[in-house]
Formats: sequence, structure tokens, C-alpha cells
Amino acid sequence: MEDILTEAEQDLVIAFNGQPDMVEAVKKVLTHTIYELGVIKRGKKSSANINSLLKYTPAWGGIQTITDEQLGQRIKVISEALAEMERAFEKLSEYKKVEVKQIEENIAR
Repeated sequence: MEDILTEAEQDLVIAFNGQPDMVEAVKKVLTHTIYELGVIKRGKKSSANINSLLKYTPAWGGIQTITDEQLGQRIKVISEALAEMERAFEKLSEYKKVEVKQIEENIAR
């Protein structure tokens, strides 16, 4: 991502990754509108495996006139959106602070 981020932005991403609770909080905010229906709970980690699609089915009080084809299209879009979001967070997680070890001079030489 060096091709799109300035050095200052890369430093910010590294600092962000140094705070796992912040990463999880941001992930929850970004995915909340996809999950909705209260499937993200306070104090719990977000999970792309949670079934939020029930809101689209009549059996769970969702859209009453949705066809199987429309439901399939929504499932596909939501699945792709979550997969892309997960890939983005994986890419973000690659930015870590690099520890540089200083070599001590051997004074016996």
C-alpha cells in the first residue's frame, strides 16, 4: 500500500494496528450497517460469519415480497462486501512497527 499511502499515513496505520481494541472498534463501526439487526454485541468481537440475512426473509419479519432471485442477489452482494472488508483489514494488519536492533560495538577489539 506504499503506492497509495504517504509516509505519514503509513505511520498512522502502524499506530492504529498497535491498538487492537481500536482496530476492533473501527471494524465494528464499518461492518455494523452490513450486519445490522443487533448481531454485533457490545463487548463481543465482530464476525463475518454471523447470519445477518434473516432481516431479508419473511419468516423473520423481513421483506415480505422478496423473490428468491432478489434474496440471492442480496446475499451475493453482502458476502462480497464482507469479504472485501476482511481483505482490507488483513492488508491493514500487514503494517507493523519494525523493531530495529542496534548492534553493540565490541570494545574488546
